[in-house]
Amino acid sequence: MHLAKNILVLFISLAVSFIVLEGFSRLAFPIQYGNKTFDLSGDQPISIYDGPIHLKAGLQYRQITQEFDIVTSHTADGTRGPDAPEMPQLVFIGDSMTYGVGLADDQTIPHQVCQMADMTCANLGLPGSSTIAQLDRLEDILRQESWRPARVILMPNVMTTAFMGGNDLADNLRDKHARAAALAQPEPDSHEQAQGTSLMHTVMSGRYWLLEHINLARLTYYIFGPMLRQAFTPGLKTDERVQALSLMAQELTRLETLSQQYGFATSVYLVHPMQDIMRGSWTQTQSDMQSIADHVSVISTAPALIEYTDISDIYYPLDGHVTPEGATRIARLIAGDFRQPSQ
Repeated sequence: MHLAKNILVLFISLAVSFIVLEGFSRLAFPIQYGNKTFDLSGDQPISIYDGPIHLKAGLQYRQITQEFDIVTSHTADGTRGPDAPEMPQLVFIGDSMTYGVGLADDQTIPHQVCQMADMTCANLGLPGSSTIAQLDRLEDILRQESWRPARVILMPNVMTTAFMGGNDLADNLRDKHARAAALAQPEPDSHEQAQGTSLMHTVMSGRYWLLEHINLARLTYYIFGPMLRQAFTPGLKTDERVQALSLMAQELTRLETLSQQYGFATSVYLVHPMQDIMRGSWTQTQSDMQSIADHVSVISTAPALIEYTDISDIYYPLDGHVTPEGATRIARLIAGDFRQPSQ
């Protein structure tokens, strides 16, 4: 009985201490989490999307988090600003890394590449998207806008040794299952797949819940984000990895088909999550991606970043996207392949 009372007192003391610390942290060190797109006043959350695969055309808004506050624009074509050429030479497709979450219009990787290489470009980056959705958007715009770019550059945000939020491999699996469910088509091994991804879903859901509801968790993640991402990103089972890479291979084949139809060349540049850089597993990611790419070289952008000893110089610790310095380093690597011969 005495032991039970001591345990109860300890539990109550810890609970009260936690409540006090949580309250103090909310007053002294409030950390924003969740929505990061606001109107220009910075007060009203907004959506930047116009349907599942398009952005709102002509939109100006602010990206606001603990780590950045940036005025952002979309062109009249619904692409990321500032460029809106009638006939872009380079077209970039990808997710939020390509779009430039955390970056001003003139800091995005596509804009910097085209400035360095003296070429015109269009940034079709779509935050939160899968490769499937990115190619849906490319195909739709090629058909509607009559663009005939010289080259389309796919910038997958991938890590093949682990899954995390924003990984295009995980997003492809998500969209595949969602589309199959919408068509009421049973998928082979769906039960096995659900079991295989249960750990990933549990870990990710738990992390999102903590960050959404507890400021102490957000503060801890803000201070120790890179280390926590490296330590607690769940790995992939073999069947998950095979299925995810198979889906990516299908999309790379689809990109090749579009290139033949519309007469453009293709390039694939990998933009890695910070965990891939910190763990040194980016070479495995590049090798895995190259193994499924039959007709194009897969180029890693990691060599532009691995010289940094402080990962926060090139990635936002809390948000996880590349910083302006990281974007510039990646852009220099890519632009070196597209500079005019006279430069």
